[in-house]
Amino acid sequence: MALSAQEGRWYAVRTQPRAEDRAQFNLKNQGFEVFTPRIARAVRHARKHAWRLTPLFPGYTFVRLDASRQRWRPIDSTYGVACIVKLGGAPAPLPLGLVEHMRTLADENGLVTGLREAIAVGDIVRVIGGPFDNWLGEVLGLPEKDRVRLLISMATRDIRIEVPASAAVLVERAADRPPRISRSGKMERSHASRE
Repeated sequence: MALSAQEGRWYAVRTQPRAEDRAQFNLKNQGFEVFTPRIARAVRHARKHAWRLTPLFPGYTFVRLDASRQRWRPIDSTYGVACIVKLGGAPAPLPLGLVEHMRTLADENGLVTGLREAIAVGDIVRVIGGPFDNWLGEVLGLPEKDRVRLLISMATRDIRIEVPASAAVLVERAADRPPRISRSGKMERSHASRE
């Protein structure tokens, strides 16, 4: 019961620990369209450095289905799957365009690259690798060809860092976020506009 590219919505599926590949394989065998975004992460083993493709969202994969016409309950009993993410007992669809946009930034293996031209000032990105691995930051600027300047909010203060463009993966566009209200009651778009 495969769906065409225009039918259905994307849903998050929680997988069993480190079973994203198993879940993806078994869901595809059942006829579902599945997408597991991946990133290249540096790993160190036995004094050797290597790059390994790991899920961008560990423990999750995405499946497209039409919940009103398609049986979704078998997903919960699929080998490698813990459950489909539900809200009130029914599958909770992801916002329109979220997975579609990630797919445009990914290759056929699901490898998502931090395409510099896809990142703009004010966007929210996830840092991949290094001391700020998995931290979210707001893009303050693009100072050099392959660098991104970010503002990362820590517990007590905000810090500014620069990371390689390849280590920044787009999470949310600035245009998609509502404006923030400052302490003085004025609307502001982002920290980047204050720089």
